[in-house]
Amino acid sequence: MMKTTPKRSLALTLPLLAAAALVGCDDTYKANKLIDEANSLFEASKSDADAGDKARVEAADAGQANDEAGRKDAAARCQKSYQAAQSKLDEARTKMEGTLGMKLNADFTAYLKAKVDSWKKGSELITTETQVCAALETADLGKLAEFGKTLKQSIQDFKDADAAAEKIRTDHPDLFKK
Repeated sequence: MMKTTPKRSLALTLPLLAAAALVGCDDTYKANKLIDEANSLFEASKSDADAGDKARVEAADAGQANDEAGRKDAAARCQKSYQAAQSKLDEARTKMEGTLGMKLNADFTAYLKAKVDSWKKGSELITTETQVCAALETADLGKLAEFGKTLKQSIQDFKDADAAAEKIRTDHPDLFKK
């Protein structure tokens, strides 16, 4: 059996303390893991939102053609797709919010906060899109006009919030893994 001397014990302990100190000072690894998970969910939400967009167009087209059954079916699919997108986007945002209290570079934290804000606006946009689909399903033209106006503003709010996050990212490219 190897005899443990104070010198050997210190030699074994110092690297562990150094590693613990490095890990304790910065939560980059944990943050990147959450960010990767959030980005995967965001990408999945885009697929669902695309399906919702397609169904919304189908519902509107069916409404124009006076195809009530087609309008209702497409509007129901539209709502289901947007609800799935919103669920994934909200989960992605929650994961991203989990990084905000971590010990990270200040510029990187600013980017993450801007991304959370962008995804919050995206969630609000999807809520409005879901409402448009509900109005299409019931053929409520008054609600459809109201939500149509709100939809334009929601799209602009999302674009503005996303542009703010993108500006931080482009101003600090060295902060982002390739």
